[in-house]
Amino acid sequence: MKFEKSDFEIRMENGEYQKVSGLKYLIFGVHKSPNGNYNVTHLPTGFKVMSFYKQIQAKKFVQYLLNEEFPVSWYKGDRNQNFLEIVNSFYKNGSKVFELAEKVKSDFY
Repeated sequence: MKFEKSDFEIRMENGEYQKVSGLKYLIFGVHKSPNGNYNVTHLPTGFKVMSFYKQIQAKKFVQYLLNEEFPVSWYKGDRNQNFLEIVNSFYKNGSKVFELAEKVKSDFY
């Protein structure tokens, strides 16, 4: 699994989008936030999925997410078309997403 350096847009709390520099792999991006955490972003929507203290944790989380069976909607659509559907899907699958995050945090502390 090889991440590429890339600029991409993230969705801010106010609904606006901001360009950041980071790493991307398929439909997920990883970038360092101003508070020092590494955020995992769903690239088609700019939605922040999870935040980690270390870059290795964020990258492993992406790998774990992509190894799971999640809804097809995650792989298509864009910020205008399917944003709410995709965000709701992340929340519906929240226990699995949080389980994977906890596994990464314990494996790569």
